[in-house]
Amino acid sequence: MPRERSAQTFQLKIEDIARACGVKFVEVIDPLDLKKATATIEKAIRFDGPAVIVSRRLCTIIEQREKRKRKERVIPYYIDQDKCNIKCDACIELLGCPAIIKQD
Repeated sequence: MPRERSAQTFQLKIEDIARACGVKFVEVIDPLDLKKATATIEKAIRFDGPAVIVSRRLCTIIEQREKRKRKERVIPYYIDQDKCNIKCDACIELLGCPAIIKQD
């Protein structure tokens, strides 16, 4: 007989799970803070052992939706084509973010 689902849940943080598994290098970053994110990634690469980096930020689509509800101005993000040397579309294909749309 199936059990009735409880309305009570609790939140687990990925960084706490990583620490509980014995990971010594665990950092939480804001992915839009590029200097800190880059420095943290470089530290993780040099770290001798497993390393976990958690990128935490509200999804851009949700953030923009909430701004529209509050009647705030929404400034769209875009890739500066003059600074993008490769034009490989990796930002679209690898990230799989629905907020990144290719325009011809």
